[in-house]
Amino acid sequence: MSKVSKKLQQTWRWRIEQQHEQALEGYVELAGLTGLPFGSEFKPDEIIKLCTAGKPEDIIDTILLKASLRRMQKSFSESRDLVNLCDQLVSKMGIKSTYRLYFEKGLNFFATGDFTNALDCFLAATKSKKESDDYSTWERLCAELNSLLCFENLGIPATEMLRKIDASVAKLGKNATDGVLSQIEAYQLRSDFRQGLVSQTKIELNSKDPSNQSTYFKLWIARLPYHRYALPQKDFGKKLAEFCVNQDLNLFMKNFRLRTLQGIQHTDDSAGFIKPSEWVDRFYLWTWCWLQDPNSWPLSKVMPMLERLRSDDFISRLTVEDQQLLINTLSWLDLFDQQQDHQTFIQKWAISIDNKFPIFELEHLCIAYLKARRDREDHLADSYYEQLTSHPLWHSKDLYFRMLIEEVRGDSGSNGSPNSFSSLTENLIKLIGISGQSTAAISVDFSTFKITNSESQNSTTTSEPLCRALEVIRKYHVTTKEKLLAASFGLRSYDMVLHDQKIYNLLQRLNKICRPYIQFRTKEGKIYSEGAWDRVQIVNRQLLSDQLGENRYWRSFFSPNGSLDSTPESRDVSSKKSLAIPGEMKTKDLQNILGKSRATTNRLIGAWEKQRLIKRQGKARATKLILTPELIAKISNDQSMKNEFIGGRRL
Repeated sequence: MSKVSKKLQQTWRWRIEQQHEQALEGYVELAGLTGLPFGSEFKPDEIIKLCTAGKPEDIIDTILLKASLRRMQKSFSESRDLVNLCDQLVSKMGIKSTYRLYFEKGLNFFATGDFTNALDCFLAATKSKKESDDYSTWERLCAELNSLLCFENLGIPATEMLRKIDASVAKLGKNATDGVLSQIEAYQLRSDFRQGLVSQTKIELNSKDPSNQSTYFKLWIARLPYHRYALPQKDFGKKLAEFCVNQDLNLFMKNFRLRTLQGIQHTDDSAGFIKPSEWVDRFYLWTWCWLQDPNSWPLSKVMPMLERLRSDDFISRLTVEDQQLLINTLSWLDLFDQQQDHQTFIQKWAISIDNKFPIFELEHLCIAYLKARRDREDHLADSYYEQLTSHPLWHSKDLYFRMLIEEVRGDSGSNGSPNSFSSLTENLIKLIGISGQSTAAISVDFSTFKITNSESQNSTTTSEPLCRALEVIRKYHVTTKEKLLAASFGLRSYDMVLHDQKIYNLLQRLNKICRPYIQFRTKEGKIYSEGAWDRVQIVNRQLLSDQLGENRYWRSFFSPNGSLDSTPESRDVSSKKSLAIPGEMKTKDLQNILGKSRATTNRLIGAWEKQRLIKRQGKARATKLILTPELIAKISNDQSMKNEFIGGRRL
């Protein structure tokens, strides 16, 4: 083997294993050895001369190495041009295509969503490689793995390809790299999840897990609330922190994926190339976070992503799984839009769904059933329910879809949906307009902020702080004084001297109101609740459908031209006259303008401070509020206030 061939093997291995600095240094050395120019322009005639004077396969593979490195550096156009140049050289010189040419062509097709042509190239790459040594076996394995991903994205069974991959891994033994093994594990995890095989051993996370694609997918699954192994927010945050701080983090589209798990929007997400699959995974996950807890996960995080979904280029690069995730996500949102049915429009994404994955099929049947119940189409609802009960995953103990549907139906045999579904269940019951059998003795009405104990002599108490305290304690069962203070009184910072008596008085009132079902106590700075929370019913929270309402992204998504400015909301807002509101005022003046309680006004001020729409000036009684022009415009428009600011949170 020549010096160039040996160096090519080593440098390609560095490139595949993402040791980028070594790969770049290796290319510089190879360019010197082969006589290739260091600049970006490669002239075909000069390259042909080099190929004639030396070994053409080595020259072409070195150019392909540069194409791969340019792709790594996000120069996608230059990378494609270099691969096309190599393809033309092979054809013009009448030589046989190399393994690397097939492989790089396959990657280019894969990146554009042309999975059929990509599969042809990867299969050709596997056939072009004779397993003469471990390196050849390893290269063949890389092509087999990418063929497997094409099968996956096309929704084609890949039993035979998996057998070949297992044989290659067995042949390599200890020489099989961690990157290859993690890809195989990630594929198996995705396959099991699609089949609804969610088990604790499959998604259990521990500190020894490597920070790779498998662990990322485990975290993505663990954030979804519809299975029994979903992690509570506090535990999920700890696992995510361990994942993020790992120094050996080796993850495709690392920053974007980390922000997907963290729920963070960033301007970098709109710059450069992000695969459609990544956007769809984020859209699906964040919509479920909104369904689970609309107060903590505002709709404003989810809706801007709709702008990306309309382009033909985006649609053409969707995988079979992407299509199912996207249809289910849009169908959940459409379920809560009572103004118009968009299912015909939504089904445009079902262009090639022949192989439906069981877990997403069950989810879609649930949505279809709920929609039929919403529209009072009882015969259709009965048909969907029959399909649900005969679905192989209906009786799965790992999934919560059955519990959700049975609670909405008011089935007496239902054990109730998990606590993570309480908000969604309540919204669905209100949306459908049915009332299940309730055992509640204490009713907390958020429309009037009244708490009613049907078995108490002084049965009704009106207090917004008490209502909000009950809501936050019911949600967490154990909460901190800081959280209780913020939820009940809109106060951002806790001071033991100033606030402990206030909290003590509030809990004393709650103990009196909720006796004998719930009792509250404090210990070491935390508030604990004990008793039968099933006897407490919180009603008249804001419906998810109210949040969706006239959301401008949602309306524009279904409009003919997709323009945000063409929505009814934008026309209404621009046509209204602004009220004369001063740029600075006291808190009491703002409270009068808003027509809100003092606690609600404090919550709004706190939220606006975080958004830098308002700032405080001065201290104590001399404190003034300085409002930005943007906030003044929003407050001036009463309808905008109703749509965008609910419960002190911006939607």
